[in-house]
This record gives sequence, C-alpha cells and structure tokens, in this order.
Amino acid sequence: MSIMRRVIASIPIVLVAAGMSGPALAAVGGAAPTAGSEDQSPVPAELAKFRDALDAYKRGDYQASLSMLTPLAENGYENASLLIGRMFVLGHGVPVDPSKAAQWIRRAADAGSAMGQFAMGQHYRTGRGVEKDITIAADWYTRAAKQGMAQAQYQLGVMTLKGQGIKQSTSDAALWLERAAYGGNLNAQVMLATNYFTGAALPRDDALAVKWASVAAERGDARAQFYLGTLTGLGRGVEKNNTTAAKWYKASAEQGFASAQYMYGYFLQHGLGIDQDPSEAASWYRQAAVQGDEDGQYMLGLAYHDGRGIEQDDQKARIWLRLAAEHGNTDAQFILGTLLRDGKGGPADPVQAGKWLGLAAERGHAQATEAYDVARWSYSDSERAEIEALQQAWRIKHSN
Repeated sequence: MSIMRRVIASIPIVLVAAGMSGPALAAVGGAAPTAGSEDQSPVPAELAKFRDALDAYKRGDYQASLSMLTPLAENGYENASLLIGRMFVLGHGVPVDPSKAAQWIRRAADAGSAMGQFAMGQHYRTGRGVEKDITIAADWYTRAAKQGMAQAQYQLGVMTLKGQGIKQSTSDAALWLERAAYGGNLNAQVMLATNYFTGAALPRDDALAVKWASVAAERGDARAQFYLGTLTGLGRGVEKNNTTAAKWYKASAEQGFASAQYMYGYFLQHGLGIDQDPSEAASWYRQAAVQGDEDGQYMLGLAYHDGRGIEQDDQKARIWLRLAAEHGNTDAQFILGTLLRDGKGGPADPVQAGKWLGLAAERGHAQATEAYDVARWSYSDSERAEIEALQQAWRIKHSN
C-alpha cells in the first residue's frame, strides 16, 4: 500500500460521539450539565434549586433530583430540561425513553440552549426518540453552530461536505470545520489535516495540513501524529526530516495506530532517522499485522521468510503472507506462491501456488509472471480448471 493510499484509508469519517465531551453530551448520555454550563443568568433561587437537584443527581438520588428539576424545567430553566432528558436517555430514576428525552431536550433547544440544539441534531440524525430526518438535524446543528459550539460546527461541516441534509459546499464545509478546529474540536483538526494533505475532499494545501496535524498531534491524537510523521517524512509543507518523522510515527504507534506501527517498523528496518534495528522493526510489524494491516502482515511474513530480525520460519511466513495476499498484496502473493510451489514451510500445493502466482501475474508482478508462465505448462487440465476457479472466486470476493 502506497503512503498516499495509507493516509487516505485512515481519513476519519463522521464519528458521532468522538468529538463530544462534557456539556455537549449532557442531553445524550454524557457528562451532566453543571449549574453554570449555560450563561442563563438565573435568579439566585433557581440557581440554588438547580444546584440542590444536581447534587442529588450526583449522589444517585434520582427521584429527589427529578422532583426538584421538573418545576425548574417547566419554568424554562434550560439546564434542568437537559438533565431530565439525560435521565430518560440513561434510565436514571426513570425508564429509558428516548422519546421523552427528546421532548425535554427540545424545551431547552427551543429556549436557545446550544447544548439542547446540538442534542436535537443528534436525535434527528440518528432517529433516536424522533423520526429520523437529516434535514431537520442539519437545521439544529446550524443553530448550535452559529452560537459557537465546536461539536455542532464539526458535525455541520461534515454534513455540508457530504451534502447530507444541507446543500453540499466545499467552501462552507471548510469554514465550519475550521471554526470547529479553532474551537478545539479534535476531530475537526484531524479531518482538516488529512483532507488538506490528500486533497480528498478539500483543495490540497500542505501548509494547512501541517498546521492542523501539528495542533492535534501535540494534543496526543494518534491519527494526527501519524499524518504529521508522513508529512515530515515526505517533506510536504515542512522541511523533510526523518528523525522528526520517526518521532511522530513512534508516538502514534505506541498508542496502537496500526499504520504508524508499520511505518515506524519500516523506519527501524531501514535506519531512517533512527538507528537501524531489524529485530525491533519485526516487533512493530507484528503489532500492525495482528490489527489486520496489510503491509504489516507482508513485512512480518517477509521477515520470517528471510530470517531478518527474527528466526527464519517458512511455516510462519506462509501464515502472514497468506493474510497479506488475501488483501491483494502482489509481493505477498508471489512469495506465497513460490513457497507453495516449492513445498517450503509445508506441503507443496501446485494448485494453490498457481492461484497466487497467477493473481500476482495478472496484476503486473514481473517475477510472478515469469514463474507462472513456467509453471502453467505443468498443470493438468483438472488442475488448471481448479486454479482458474479459485482465481475467479478471489476476484469476485475482492471486486467491491
């Protein structure tokens, strides 16, 4: 997999709750609202009553909390409505009831609560407690976004980028995503970094890619650390520096990001900006491989095949190369085919060997083409038919 394909494959899609924390989740099951989480300038008596209700809620006395919250909510106190909505979402002192939750949250939203408006957007986008309607969801997100709520700005930016419930507009999407990013929304920062780098959904701009990747990477986001490592390693938007690239790949890899684990292993194997260490490289390839990373599987299989940084073992090489071959890695298909042809790491299997050599050959692998052209003349008619059937089955499986 090329580095560009790897980055594109890692582009974050809409993560419903990934960027939501604290007050933003108040009405949909996250942190409860605090007494002053919205600037409502309540009269002292209302504030005191809400604090008492919130204290009761925090200690698990939900019935007492509900009895104090209900009159406050009915009198228009927004945070009381949000907290009651939360109780119906989570079943705290009441049966779980998304419909009632939406009704209470709607009170806050109609009164101008950005939290309530965002939560209503979530309800309509997912169809939780209301009939699903992404156009109405976009409208609620817009209301909250215009009040400066970063989570709503991020969600609205994503929907605008895709034309979901709102007119598609790359420029408007970029505007909302940047507002969210400046407001501290991590997903927006990562999405901007990735799309400015790849040009997948926004015009390519390496300088902006580096800017937002740096912000999110410094905050510890593994995706951003990977992207920043890639930008730095390629010298895109920033001076090329393998040592710095390796640092960011390692930071991301240590958080379990598979693509970064593969890339850090690659840097270790080749001594790019860091000391060469084939054994450590194989360890990182393994961590990427067990997560299903195609290149990690191939490089681990190759390490077993060559005995590089790990004890030579063609039986284990077969296992990892087969996984990479199934993903479509032509190098893995070629080497696996030769192992099966020559009976290394297990019994010889000319049919399976032909399958993999032929698949690699038809995709332009020169060595596989040569090997397949030699081997195919030795196949019987029945073997040839079986090979063609296996190849066709693989093509159909991977046609989508």
